[in-house]
Amino acid sequence: VFVELLPYRFQIIGIESNHDLMSNKFGSYGEMNNAWSGDDVKGFSKIFGNQVMIWHKVNGEEAES
Repeated sequence: VFVELLPYRFQIIGIESNHDLMSNKFGSYGEMNNAWSGDDVKGFSKIFGNQVMIWHKVNGEEAES
């Protein structure tokens, strides 16, 4: 971690790590991500939404009031 020390405060300048999850090896923020296709996103959203759908079917409308 690179830190700039100033009077009464500090500022983080950056990091260098082999385990940096924000590295550009996977992708860059704001740029195209080649790891997933549009169909992958649709499938993930459908599976991830199952928990909410099941909760509403089990608990019904009485849980909303």
